[in-house]
Amino acid sequence: MGQDLQDVIVTTQAENFVSELCAIEMTCFAIGFCPGFPYLGYLPPELSKTRRRKSPRIAVPAGSVAVAGDQIGIYPEEHPGGWNLIGKTPLVLVDESTHYFPIHAGDKVRFEAIDSRQFQSMFGQRL
Repeated sequence: MGQDLQDVIVTTQAENFVSELCAIEMTCFAIGFCPGFPYLGYLPPELSKTRRRKSPRIAVPAGSVAVAGDQIGIYPEEHPGGWNLIGKTPLVLVDESTHYFPIHAGDKVRFEAIDSRQFQSMFGQRL
């Protein structure tokens, strides 16, 4: 669970935010901010009520899944960031040394909720 998930649930009034998010096929509209950071969207209006944090974090861990407005982003490496952290992926999204960037603009992405055991077994695998 992401550090800000409970705040996002309160803001959106969506008790089932994670399951509702997992039911949506999202489109990658752009890659930017840092190498491999996918801007995914759009969330339906009922899940789109969360704005950027007033104070960005100095370091957001790699793999963090975050929301701001009607978009979701995934931090492929540690970076400062002001989006609300709702979860984390165990998968590697970027390996600059081998030019591995599996998500591209136009791709479809669907999230899947996993438990801690699954997270540990998948940790470090490439997407």
